Amino acid sequence: MHFRFGLLGPLSVMDDGKAVIMTSGNQRIVLAALLASANQAVSTDYLIEALWASAPPRSARVTLQNYVKRLRQNLGGLRSALITGSCGYQICASDDDVDILRFRRLARSGLDALLREDWAGTSSLLTTALSFWRGHAFGDVPSELLAQHHAAGLEEMRLQVLEARLTADLHLGRAEDVIAELLPLLAAEPLRERLYCMLMLALCQTGQQAAALSVYLRARRTLAADLGIDPGPELQGIHHRILQADPEVHRQPRIPRPWSVPGTELSLAARSR
Repeated sequence: MHFRFGLLGPLSVMDDGKAVIMTSGNQRIVLAALLASANQAVSTDYLIEALWASAPPRSARVTLQNYVKRLRQNLGGLRSALITGSCGYQICASDDDVDILRFRRLARSGLDALLREDWAGTSSLLTTALSFWRGHAFGDVPSELLAQHHAAGLEEMRLQVLEARLTADLHLGRAEDVIAELLPLLAAEPLRERLYCMLMLALCQTGQQAAALSVYLRARRTLAADLGIDPGPELQGIHHRILQADPEVHRQPRIPRPWSVPGTELSLAARSR
């Protein structure tokens, strides 16, 4: 048996290519918590909080033991990889068997390529990384704690990776494709200034300076209305360069630095209690 797990969307369990259906929401919580911190111990207290928040039943520890027992029964071929320790549980898995681990590995490689100005490598690696996403992270895992500790960070990481890939695509002369992708993305994420920056640069690369200036006005209105702030230096700088007819603004975009590299500030390490 060979299991593959997905958390970048609804929880997915595949056994040699065949889907394993997990109807119990609580079993999904336990498995998701262990997979999010694969190869690291996850404390019993953390799992109890993930399951019942601040109101666990008196039988929480026994009930958790039963959930783990049922997981071992449902995932028979994984019994040896689901380890019971002195203070919790651990699931052992390779990078290739958990989509979060594959995504993070490729994201690091792609952002390293970006900093080397390897645009084709960046675009290829990050396109592959983003292909693992099937929806919202932990989409059908009913745990506020896991949403807070893992899903939110993964969603932010996805957006950073997408921004990096779009930057590489601009350098590769794919401005029209970038514009087509940015328009709906900005509708969903209207407060991300870097998206406005890239849209303005892409519009300039296609000779649409007036449209680029209108994007700046839209960004300024949105940021003022929703956050009560002015555009940041990067966005203001691009606006100024367009007004000054800077020829560089029609060529290649500057790379904002530093780019965040997933695996440090967005670590998915287990929380112990």
